[in-house]
Amino acid sequence: MAWVDLMRGIILCDVLPLDDDAKTLRYIPLPDPIRPDDTIDESGGMYRDVAVVGSRIKYAEVKMHVRPGSAGPKGSFTIDGWTAVVWSRPANSFKESTTWGKDHEVHAHQVSFVDGKNKTAPGFELLPAVVDHQGNPQPTLVGIHVGHPKLSLSVGDNTLYLMAKVNRWYDKAWVIAVDMKNKRLRGVAEFGGAPRCSAFLHAYRQSRISEHLNVSQGTKSHLKRPGMPLPHGSSHKKPEIPPHHVMHHCPSGQNPRATWPTFPAQTTDDEDYDDDERTRMADDMDLE
Repeated sequence: MAWVDLMRGIILCDVLPLDDDAKTLRYIPLPDPIRPDDTIDESGGMYRDVAVVGSRIKYAEVKMHVRPGSAGPKGSFTIDGWTAVVWSRPANSFKESTTWGKDHEVHAHQVSFVDGKNKTAPGFELLPAVVDHQGNPQPTLVGIHVGHPKLSLSVGDNTLYLMAKVNRWYDKAWVIAVDMKNKRLRGVAEFGGAPRCSAFLHAYRQSRISEHLNVSQGTKSHLKRPGMPLPHGSSHKKPEIPPHHVMHHCPSGQNPRATWPTFPAQTTDDEDYDDDERTRMADDMDLE
């Protein structure tokens, strides 16, 4: 069992030890923050995430880089890009010598929004034009505010999901999927819960619920919201990596609503993962 403080670290406890008298707590500090002197005073959940994926504990952090002298009214500011980093360590190692290893580091200007066939990432056109505090146009992925990172829960998938806004108080938001390994934008989906959630407060969480949803034996169906086009044009072709599901949740007293954004399948050549984990399938769903 683990308790996670996104500003400090993780406390682990083996609740089923061989020796019942040997129950102990162990503390795992988080990696050093990105650019610790370039801080935005916010809660850890706005810019950090921890998840257990396969046999590893993964930690993600995203950091916006504030342009000096750009502070405006109501705490607004212009950013000169952002950096996202993903670390990991063995989940079953209790050795004090075990350390975090940096898996990926991506800077906003490195993220390509086209694939190898020069096709624009699905949904990229949804992102708005961005200007700085003086009205000068900015590159979309560099000038847009990001936060609320969520790690993919699929083994072998290097996708990091980020909430994107024109600024923290904007009443519209999008979720962008970044392939951290290949430094590529996989897709963009509109986040419908933005008007009920200020800044980058906790608004959704990833889930493995689709792994427990079974289609009747002998049928081939693709569950989706009426009127929504199917990815890749076929209802029978499922992605190699299952969609990553998020649960909207806002502290406004309103009922949360679930959304299943779908992006093109990401393949992996990482030999550390076995074929069973690599080829897990799930139906695409979009419920509102």
